[in-house]
Amino acid sequence: MGMESYEERRETGWKTFYGGDPTFEHGESPAAKVISYFCKRKTNEPEVNLTNNLLLPEEPCYDYEYQVEVVWMEFHLKRVLRGKKKFYGNADLYKYVVLQDYVTQCKLGGYKKALISWQELALLKPRAKK
Repeated sequence: MGMESYEERRETGWKTFYGGDPTFEHGESPAAKVISYFCKRKTNEPEVNLTNNLLLPEEPCYDYEYQVEVVWMEFHLKRVLRGKKKFYGNADLYKYVVLQDYVTQCKLGGYKKALISWQELALLKPRAKK
């Protein structure tokens, strides 16, 4: 396939898809509607929002509504980690690593209190004995 063949296919290839369409009966190729976020918008040009029509996975929402003492959080995190016999996968381990990192940041920053979510509070609270 030579360069002439490529150029010809580039210029007239659209006819294979739109050949019988009466909209393009005069021979002009269809204009592509491309949205580029790297080009400046012209004045009075509406802003395009692509996320309305796309199905994006819903991210979990965490409300950090519980205020606890950093000393309390550190004590209970150590208690939970010493008593934990097994981590169930990397996701389970990740929760405790992030919480430990948060405790370290709070201590290094000199904070007395910290904000945590109800999921983190559930990890730290003592379990009821059966």
